[in-house]
Amino acid sequence: SKGALPRFIEHMPMSSGKVFSHSGFLSAKEIRQAIENRFGQVVLEQESSIGHAGPSRYWRVTSNEKVFGNISAMTENFCGVCNRVRLSATGDLHGCLGFDDTLSLRRLLREGQDDADIQRTLRARMQLKRPGHEFRDSGAGAPKKHMVSIGG
Repeated sequence: SKGALPRFIEHMPMSSGKVFSHSGFLSAKEIRQAIENRFGQVVLEQESSIGHAGPSRYWRVTSNEKVFGNISAMTENFCGVCNRVRLSATGDLHGCLGFDDTLSLRRLLREGQDDADIQRTLRARMQLKRPGHEFRDSGAGAPKKHMVSIGG
């Protein structure tokens, strides 16, 4: 492992798109270009050299071998290979940041489901992960949930 690596994340139109603005938006490509302009050429890092990266694609600066991540939800969609879910403090499992639907693990536990039942439910839910989101650069298609409410 290369330890903690910085990740640059494109702005996603969460919270019904109300906080999305074109004025400060930088695409993943523009982020990489800014790094190249300052530090030199960047090349896509082999995933095997950093472990399973999830939604981040990692890049290496050839001049100094530093590695950084780029999460490009808007311009270089990664949904089809996303392996992430989030569990909120209230027990809601979010299968995707781009949609408001959740699975209440708290409810399953309170109903008395055992570990095997919950494991089957989780596996079934993971099979329902969507191949894409509905974000639009206008802010349309955004979920109503706030990123800060789910640990983002």
